[in-house]
Amino acid sequence: MDITNSTVFIPGATSGIGLALAVALHEQGSTVVVGGRRTELLEQIAAEHPGIDTVRIDTTDPESI
Repeated sequence: MDITNSTVFIPGATSGIGLALAVALHEQGSTVVVGGRRTELLEQIAAEHPGIDTVRIDTTDPESI
């Protein structure tokens, strides 16, 4: 897999290993979108990691998806 030129969506990546993966992929050149339920964490990620896009999504709620 070419991680230097991919577009990746990672749901539930507002912390832990998901966020670490998102940051690593972004640093290697991929376009990264992080999904999560908590708006404040998504805003923090966008501020701390310019270029990583965020979207509010709750995978337990079919209407959110």
